[in-house]
Amino acid sequence: MKKFQEKHRANYQRQMKILLWVFGILSLIVVPVFTIYLGAHGNPFELSLSAIGNRPEVRPVFLVWTITMCAYFSSIVFVIVVLTKNSRARIFRILILVSTWLLLITNLIPFLPEKLPVLAHIHTNVALISTVLFAFTLLMLTYTFQNYYPKLFLKSHIAVLCLLAVIIILFIFFEAKWIIEGTCVIGGSIFLFSVMGWLYKENNFDAEDVLGNYDLDLARRDVQRLENRTKEVYEEYLKLNSQLRIAQVELQEIEKYNIKHTSKNDGC
Repeated sequence: MKKFQEKHRANYQRQMKILLWVFGILSLIVVPVFTIYLGAHGNPFELSLSAIGNRPEVRPVFLVWTITMCAYFSSIVFVIVVLTKNSRARIFRILILVSTWLLLITNLIPFLPEKLPVLAHIHTNVALISTVLFAFTLLMLTYTFQNYYPKLFLKSHIAVLCLLAVIIILFIFFEAKWIIEGTCVIGGSIFLFSVMGWLYKENNFDAEDVLGNYDLDLARRDVQRLENRTKEVYEEYLKLNSQLRIAQVELQEIEKYNIKHTSKNDGC
């Protein structure tokens, strides 16, 4: 039993390390480099991300960046929700999917204020809704850490407040420009990766606790599987029993017919 506990704990830690490596590369390298590369196509202090990305020569890169960011942010939030065994996991999945899909739709809408002012207005409003919804999702997610991860709760709230303070200061000086949007994207990716790292350190990997959760999930799956199998077997039993009764009735009818036919032949 002890060897099994140690083996399970080692597997759990190994999976966490793999996740940290994968999302570390994405959070600290791919997202910042890709975002900075996109912003380098224009003046980050004078143009917004939408204005830079909707240039004809930059548009394909901008769309690839959008898809990459949507996939990254939705996947890392999903992973954090699963790792923390969040009781509101379904709500957070819906919120993050809605916000990322809104971002995707936003960046598919052309941002050309001079040629298409109506579409540009829609683009700006949908982008604002997506950003606010995503920020709200992160705040609510960190709030749920309060009961089970007190240190993570404190660190994540301090990090969120610092990030918001930096964004507000930049907004005062530069308004809605790439420097603010880029800071949000890069800061958000670093923040989420930091949450994963803090979660890894705060989780004490208690073998009995991990094994208990594992056994509970395994037992639930076994019960569900056996219930389904029992239902299938019972339905099959009813079907076979019905066929048996029909066959018995047919057998009785055939026997009666044979007896009657034999009696007539004997009489002749």
